[in-house]
Parts: sequence; C-alpha cells; structure tokens
Amino acid sequence: MGKTWKSSCMLFIAVLLLSCLCLAATAQIIGVNASNGVSISQFSTTNVGMISVNSSTLDATTGIANGYVSLYDPSQAQPWVVQNMPINVASGYTGNSMMFDLGTSGVSLASDSLAAVVSANPIAITAATPELGPIASYSVVQQGYSLPTFASAPSLLSWSPTGATSVTWQAGHTNVAADTNQCGPAAVANSLDWLRATQGLPLSSYYQNIPGDGTSGTPIPANSLVANMDVAMKRAPATGVTSAQFLSGKLTFINNQGLGPLISTEYWEGNQTGEPVGTWQVGNAVATDVSQYIAGYGTIGWAKAEVDWVVGQVQQNEDVEGTWESPATQHVFEIVGAGYTDGVPWVTEMSDADQNGGSAGTNWNDGGIVTSYLTPGFSQWNTSWPVENFANIPSTPYMDMVTSESTPEFSTIAMMVLGPSVTLASALRRRRRARKA
Repeated sequence: MGKTWKSSCMLFIAVLLLSCLCLAATAQIIGVNASNGVSISQFSTTNVGMISVNSSTLDATTGIANGYVSLYDPSQAQPWVVQNMPINVASGYTGNSMMFDLGTSGVSLASDSLAAVVSANPIAITAATPELGPIASYSVVQQGYSLPTFASAPSLLSWSPTGATSVTWQAGHTNVAADTNQCGPAAVANSLDWLRATQGLPLSSYYQNIPGDGTSGTPIPANSLVANMDVAMKRAPATGVTSAQFLSGKLTFINNQGLGPLISTEYWEGNQTGEPVGTWQVGNAVATDVSQYIAGYGTIGWAKAEVDWVVGQVQQNEDVEGTWESPATQHVFEIVGAGYTDGVPWVTEMSDADQNGGSAGTNWNDGGIVTSYLTPGFSQWNTSWPVENFANIPSTPYMDMVTSESTPEFSTIAMMVLGPSVTLASALRRRRRARKA
C-alpha cells in the first residue's frame, strides 16, 4: 500500500511537472499586433508585402527580447506567409523586416487581416499548424515604390528541431542612399565605412558615406565614398556593374588609398560564365577565390558550402557583401546578420531597396533592412547547377557572388602604417623607464 501510494504520488508529480513545462512552452508564443511594434506595408500595388517589428517595443510589451515572429494570413491556402523571422533587441538596429506574398496585386491595400505571433524559440511550422494568435486588422503602410513581384505562393520551410540554431548581428553598419542601379558601389561604400568605424581601418576621414555620383568619371561630391566607387568601378549612368567591375573596382580603390596590405578580401564565385574566378589583384590589393577550396559537399555541395561560408564570415565579424540574382534583376547588398533557425540558414541584408536618390528604401522598416531564409534549388540559368534561393525576396532570386573583407588587429595596422620606427621608439622608452627604476 505504501509503495503504491508513493508510486502514484511520484507519477502525479511527474505529470504535474510535465504539464507545467508544456504550459511554460505554450506561454512563450504570444499574439502581437500594432501595439507591440508590428506594422504591415505594401510596395505600390504589387503583391509584395512586408512585416516590420520594432524590437524595443516588442520587448517592452511582451518581455521577449530575443525571439522569432511569424505571420498567419487566413485568406491564403498556405497561411504561414512569414515563418520565424529573427528579432533581437540587441541587434544594433531598431528592428527587422521580412517580405511576403500578400496574395493579391493590382490594388492598393488600406488594411489587411492577419495574425502575428512572437515566440522565444522557433516554431516548427507544418501544414497542420493552426492559427496561433488572434486575427487583427492592420493599417497597411504604402511604401511609395515598387519591387519585382513574388511569382508563386509561399511554401513551408523544412524546419528540423534538431538542426542548428544560431544568431549573429553586426551592429553599426550605415546605409547610404543610392542612385539608380548604384547598389554595387553603395555596398562597398557601406563596407569601408563600417570597417573604418569598427575595426580601425585607416581610411581617410575625408571620404564620407554620403550620396553622390561618379558616372561622369569625376566623383560629385569629391568626398563621397559611393561616388568614388562609381569612378573606380567605371559605372555608366543609371546602369549596374558586372561582378568583374565590382571586384576590380573595389580593389582599385583600396589600392589607390594605400590600404591593400590592410584588407584581406575573399570571395565566392558566382555561377555564370564570365564571372570572376581565381585570384584577382590590383597593385597591393588582392582578392582570393575561396570557393575553389571549400567545394566538397556532394551533389548540392557548392550552394551549401557557400551558405555555410557566408554565415561563418559574419560570425567571425568579417564584412560581407552579397549578391542575389534572378532572370529579371541583380542586387548587391551588405549582410549585417546571419545564422540558422532549426537548420534553415538566413541572412539579413542592408541596402537601398528603392535606389532613387532619396532616403526611401534605406530604413529598417521601408526595405533597407530585410531578412530572408535560404532554400536549396537550382539556377535559372543552369538547371543542373545547385544554388540557395532567397525564399523571402520577390522573384525568389538565388545567391550569387559573395565577397568578404577583414582588417588585421588595430595594433597590427598601427605597425603596418607607422612602421617599425614606432615600435623601436616604444622599446627605447621602456628601456629608459627600466633604468630609472
């Protein structure tokens, strides 16, 4: 009788603890709306929508400072249009955004009925996952410019609860307003400005990360970083640059500023004929093709290895510029965040999404900062060539050439810039102090 009572009691306690754990886990999924810092926007009359979340407001109203936001649209066949967007109050940015298919186009929406939830941990969303938060009517913000459209309805991502989950943010990146098709020069201007501010790159303070144009061959204004990148990349008016122009122009500017020995540049090849391969060098500025050495992942190996390399570079605090490409367009951007959620990789890109000379498209809630998950697929140019597609970017483009830059430790930079005489002088001063002692 005593043993039976004791066993029943232990079983009751175990069940009670399990129930408490389940309730605690459930409590970590919270329905949110505009009062929690969530906003919904539309790009012109296209089917491109975007959810933006102010991380400080979300933290203050829910207590979740580091988590994941998902969005449910009851009007769509696959209603989970946003799945596990990472959000972190310590990211260094006001908030985060993710684009999605609104399910309608050709009209300017004034409102939309959706259910948003935030969770402290990723939700393993499946076709059977029900609506987890209350439906709310959102006023839809009109962004005032259009983007390429989503070609197909959103699909569920392949979450693996046993897969890796990691989050890395790089704070302090600035985002210059770009002219038409100036994304390549703008990405490098943003990169050099960040390396100067955070890693001690001795780029002259004369150069400022301000709007400019250099397509005439002369930078206007003369101290604009992006205008000088135009000149170095030989960009034509209202025209983008090729991958070769991008890489050679960046190296040209770095070399001309005497920064070649101070910047280590690596890149992963694109997958089209005519793109850069092998080692590129302009004077003392060198770019090493690392894709030649890390391509051993099997059938889908090249794409998987590229993504792992990109995430690793961000985690190591390297500055990373990415490129995505579709048959309709190509875009260059900085990567300011990266990681994995239940095994699915993601990146956060910073760029001017509008590229019309003004500040529109450069902010965290108007397209300037957007996160996308990456899913395996094949290139539109070569259906046998494996790539990683941006699931949350209109036209579902694939990842193309990616470059990264890093600088030596500040002490090493000082040694390289000031020379051995400074080290000798320091040694002599230490010797004098030793004698006095």
